[in-house]
Amino acid sequence: ISPNNPTMKADGSAFYTLADDGWRLQKAYGDDFFSYNNLGQNGNASYTVAPQTTAIAAGAFQGCQNLAQIILPDSLQIIEEEAFYNCENLKSIKLPAGLTKIGYKAFNGTNITSFELHAGLTEIGAGAFITGSEWNSQSTAPRSIQVDSENPWFYVDMSCKSLLRRLE
Repeated sequence: ISPNNPTMKADGSAFYTLADDGWRLQKAYGDDFFSYNNLGQNGNASYTVAPQTTAIAAGAFQGCQNLAQIILPDSLQIIEEEAFYNCENLKSIKLPAGLTKIGYKAFNGTNITSFELHAGLTEIGAGAFITGSEWNSQSTAPRSIQVDSENPWFYVDMSCKSLLRRLE
């Protein structure tokens, strides 16, 4: 991609396109995230999403088994379906306060143990927080889901072992 291209960019690890409201991370790629014949980071890769990124596309990091840490910009508003699906070494993430949507199975197959959901979050897709392999009997919900007290849409029902419920 030409450095002069105003609507596309790549940083050696991810490909971005320009949308009306900011940059959209389309796809992660390369040896840092994937194991090819035992090459790569062995589950220790870290990536910082570019500033002014407003969305992470469906499946953008899907199967990035070496991804252990992701740093999200404050500008991020949407994490689409299966964005981090089967990123089995991803253990922690800090969701930005401006995030409004988490898509279907966005974090399915990761090993994230806790999530903090901010007041602006209005949409969470089914299976967004199931951790571990979905084909494994060890699949569980995260140990901790904290919902900002200002969030008018969701709360944690402690009687159901931290099940996230939408207020109607």
